[in-house]
Amino acid sequence: MRPVAGWMVAISVMAAPALAAGPDGRYDPCRNRGTRRIAVVYARSSGILGREGECKGNVYPEKKAVCVGDTVQWSVVNACDVEDVADIRIEGLERVAEKCSAVRQLDVGAAREIRCRIRRDLREGVKQEYEVTGRIGKSRTIVDPELDIRRPI
Repeated sequence: MRPVAGWMVAISVMAAPALAAGPDGRYDPCRNRGTRRIAVVYARSSGILGREGECKGNVYPEKKAVCVGDTVQWSVVNACDVEDVADIRIEGLERVAEKCSAVRQLDVGAAREIRCRIRRDLREGVKQEYEVTGRIGKSRTIVDPELDIRRPI
């Protein structure tokens, strides 16, 4: 039952309000200022023949459009039955963001936030891959999503 709660949090984070279209009809995050939310959900992968698989981290949405100056907030959720989800960090944003926070420990069913502020002095059209790293038990997990960073039009 707990994995369902994790997915519900991910869906509610992704269903954040407000679509603001730019001149070409694409979503323009700079017309709708605020905190950009991304969900990092640690949940059991679907196993063979309906059995639960290993605890795995996923990022929703995998690609996210943000604006310079935005604060990006990753909501990290442990929907696994694993107590030792720990040391979760957002790495690889050194050139585009101020120092990000980290989650040291995440209990079963718990949620925490990691926040980064996107620097204001970036040029248009920066696509920045980053990693969400963490530890589940003795193994390390890595997820590689992307930020599409835009400037106001």
